[in-house]
Amino acid sequence: MDDERSRATKVYSRVGVHDSKRLELRLDYPGGHNSSYRLDAYIYLPKSLGIGPQTYPSAQFYADLRGHVRFREPELPLSALEGGDDAPLDEIKERLRRLRATSGAEVETSRELMIELKIFATAVRANLRSTISRLRQLLPRVSDKPIVVGDVDVLGQRLVRKVRKLLKHYRKLRPEVMAGDLPREVPLGYERIDEYVSLEAESQLTELLVSIDQSAVADDLQELRAAARALLLAERAHRVRCGYPTVLNDDPASHEHFVRRRGRLKKLATSVLWLDIKRSREGRRSTHLIGGVAAGVAMAFAVLATIYSSQLYVLNSWPFVVAAVGIYILKDRIKDGLKAYFSARLTGWLADYSVEIRDPISGESIGRCREASTFLRSADVPPAIHQQRHPRHPDQGDSDGKPETVLKYEKQIQLRGRHVIRRLHRAEYTVIDIIRFDLSAFLRRADDAKTTVRIFDEGADRVVERQLPKVYHINIVLAVYWSIGGTSRKELRHVRVVADRERIRRIEAAR
Repeated sequence: MDDERSRATKVYSRVGVHDSKRLELRLDYPGGHNSSYRLDAYIYLPKSLGIGPQTYPSAQFYADLRGHVRFREPELPLSALEGGDDAPLDEIKERLRRLRATSGAEVETSRELMIELKIFATAVRANLRSTISRLRQLLPRVSDKPIVVGDVDVLGQRLVRKVRKLLKHYRKLRPEVMAGDLPREVPLGYERIDEYVSLEAESQLTELLVSIDQSAVADDLQELRAAARALLLAERAHRVRCGYPTVLNDDPASHEHFVRRRGRLKKLATSVLWLDIKRSREGRRSTHLIGGVAAGVAMAFAVLATIYSSQLYVLNSWPFVVAAVGIYILKDRIKDGLKAYFSARLTGWLADYSVEIRDPISGESIGRCREASTFLRSADVPPAIHQQRHPRHPDQGDSDGKPETVLKYEKQIQLRGRHVIRRLHRAEYTVIDIIRFDLSAFLRRADDAKTTVRIFDEGADRVVERQLPKVYHINIVLAVYWSIGGTSRKELRHVRVVADRERIRRIEAAR
């Protein structure tokens, strides 16, 4: 119980490589509460890359940033998917019954059925991945533990039986769905979800077979291997019987089609989890108000100064003309100066963007977030962040021979927990924030990925030339703050991105 409560009040973060030039940061925010979160990312860039406010404006930063927000897959046991309170399979049967009672004419019920089909698929996928991941993690540890080997075999065999039983129950609905008296999208959606779940089952079972074959106790797990192999081949045969195109053969053209088809099926099934985000510039009204106030103050000065000048000089005289021109120049300077002054004061509490997070299916607003980015001087970096960046020599910074530019990205999130997401079959839910950042602009000015170094080879007694890698270290300190149910916490992480001009080489935990 304590572990569950801890998971429900903790933010999980993970930094990884999405592709050759893009980083991916994933944050899991617990929902079901009135909660607030803040991410501060301090990006330390080598000054040799030439990144700064002039060469890398805010607009470029947000062009390189891509955010995706979605619900986490509902974590339901496989047995709970078949029957029970709000079980997806029972919900599918109920929607089918209602559709047939109305001869397929109820549009809302048809829409709800498609949602339940997708929830079923994502729940099966989540359960398969988590259980098989657990089995794969256990395998390397069981070489000298026969009792644990038995546990792995029992857990794996149970999973295979439950998956086979669950898919059998789902496919019993096929004759009813394909009868021909339902809206066209229903049988089409049913088949695509069936194909997707079959693909996921084969994919995860394949990973399990790889882990068993590479394990030191493979001989003791042959029964599990045989059961997993049989189910894998049964799923492949099922797709052949149904005429699904996701079956690989010797034709190279089918390989390209397979990857594309698998991606489209995944997008279809997981679309039920994705949330709409609407980004807008924050402070537009305030900016216009500031401009209006500044213009009004400047105009008031100009009018009063002109009246005063008319009392000193004759209206058509040269002194009056000179005074009028000077007043006009001062008016513009006053207006621009006031705009700059108030705008600078506003940036402390106005973000660059405000983002509304909305559930596209229920239409409910899940929350809002605000984003801001800025370059910092070393002196403006909080001491705790500086300590995290330089744990061994906190008093050193640019003076230690590694001058760096600090770019800060801040994201504040508010989730409104009064909305219970019933369609996910959970009162508690998790919102996953995926942030992908393209490093191409950072690496554009980097040196070539290889540099030639001359080294004296003692064995050959001559100087040789070696092509050595030229890499750059981009240090990122993440500070995550959250407040849930009156509990406030903070977590700091320091990761190092090792990259060259061509690609990200690796990400490592900084020490």
